[in-house]
Amino acid sequence: PVTVSRGQSAMVPIAQATLSYHKDLLYNGRKMATHPVATLRLQNETGLTLERGPVTVIERGEYVGEALLPFTVVGDELVVPYAVELGVKVSEEARTSREIRGLQIKDAYLQFEEWDIRWHEYQLNNTTANPVTVLVEHPRSAQYDLFDTPDPRERTDDHLRFEVLVPPRDEAKLRIRERQLQWRREEVQRQSYSVLQHYLQQGLLKRRDLDQLTRL
Repeated sequence: PVTVSRGQSAMVPIAQATLSYHKDLLYNGRKMATHPVATLRLQNETGLTLERGPVTVIERGEYVGEALLPFTVVGDELVVPYAVELGVKVSEEARTSREIRGLQIKDAYLQFEEWDIRWHEYQLNNTTANPVTVLVEHPRSAQYDLFDTPDPRERTDDHLRFEVLVPPRDEAKLRIRERQLQWRREEVQRQSYSVLQHYLQQGLLKRRDLDQLTRL
């Protein structure tokens, strides 16, 4: 029961709960370019659905930022970004390439098995006097597989999260490599001898196959 006198108003808490949480520096270049964001991550264990609304974040009695609480049902994770970490700067570079994995001769065609390779490099610069751990969110693709890449700390439906430790007043790099196997074919008669010789040197063709193709 709540009693409010005539001409007065009252603010009544409807949920009071202590929730376990952890704080991360989360970088996602599509959401916030250049800098990671200080983020609180916790589970909604209040027993209530939390409506969307403003949040004030206080750490050790001091104001540290503002956030917007998302609509969250019971048991879901709350991700609350509340402040930009200007002491850490992130730059990105991406490239693609193709690499022949295998070669077969079928009828009048050379059939190529190729890796479609793409890599993405994140460079993190820490200008603070303390070591910083950043969780880098990288878009997840169902068609591409990771290789020659550190294991992600977390996986979601949309992202892979990689943990990067950056020493004080120093930098660190994270390179993510992904590949997808594809196939294509080319007519034998359109090949030059120098190209076929190159395939031989790469171990994709045997000498007897090169000799037969050369006669053709």
